[in-house]
Amino acid sequence: IYTITIKDAQLFAYMTKELYGERQIAENIRYADLTRSAFRDSNGNPDSKLDIQKSGESALLQLFGKMFNLNKQKISDTDKNENVKLDSEGNVTMKDPCKP
Repeated sequence: IYTITIKDAQLFAYMTKELYGERQIAENIRYADLTRSAFRDSNGNPDSKLDIQKSGESALLQLFGKMFNLNKQKISDTDKNENVKLDSEGNVTMKDPCKP
């Protein structure tokens, strides 16, 4: 389960107003390209759902990481919500926001 919270309301409002039509098509293509690049750069396994998810998370954070926070938890985990971020090298990392 993914949860998104708004980090920069002004930037998010601008994005929602401007992201339609041809711009939306271009951003969808950019998302697909970034997903493929992240998958390839991490030597992703095509049979691994986790590798595929991480590639998509990487693309989302590259495109929209300044606008929102991305959190993830497994359906079976009722108390384990983790922040999904990119480290300085562009790798997807997850951290429990309740632990320092």
